[in-house]
Amino acid sequence: MTTSACLQMPQDKAAMIKKIALPRLLLMLSVGWTHLIIFLTYMCIFFLFIPFLGASIPFSAIWYLPLLALQSTLISVGVGMLLGSYALRFRDIQHLWTVALQILFWLTPVMYAYRPSAPVLADAHMLLQNGLPHSIWRLFDIFIRFQPLSLLMHDARRAMLYPDILGVPSIVHMFLFTLACVILFLFGARVFLRRSAYFIQEY
Repeated sequence: MTTSACLQMPQDKAAMIKKIALPRLLLMLSVGWTHLIIFLTYMCIFFLFIPFLGASIPFSAIWYLPLLALQSTLISVGVGMLLGSYALRFRDIQHLWTVALQILFWLTPVMYAYRPSAPVLADAHMLLQNGLPHSIWRLFDIFIRFQPLSLLMHDARRAMLYPDILGVPSIVHMFLFTLACVILFLFGARVFLRRSAYFIQEY
């Protein structure tokens, strides 16, 4: 998991950070790059086995895979840099994040199907008009609908598994979601650059 590796990085690379004057952001970027290569390797193996299983590869899956890899990397490294920024100051973050990942796994439609009733922009507009519901189950539903991992999972299913049934994500949706991923990444990088100046004192 990229976020956990970023969270552990300041502690694992303590000797390097103490002795070598290098841009510490490169350490975080190397974590993201390493896990991106691992992800693409798994996807290549997946695509190689598809013909042997008697299935076909949709054309949309071929061109959408690079965008999916980019979005997931930006999200995971962005969140990882935010967590890694405070990993030395608050040593319990790693344990709390492990629990949070378990909860987040069950609040992401990986093992179960989740089909939204409307496009995400329409759902967001309706939510702004009506406000937050009072039912806790409806709040869970809203979280599952709008959290980034759910959007990634739903878009991947649309483009790679069911393009004829669910339809490929629109250009506007892909652009806005990618822009949100970039903003999250840049925010995480900004926080990390500011906080990494205090790593030496916090060891």
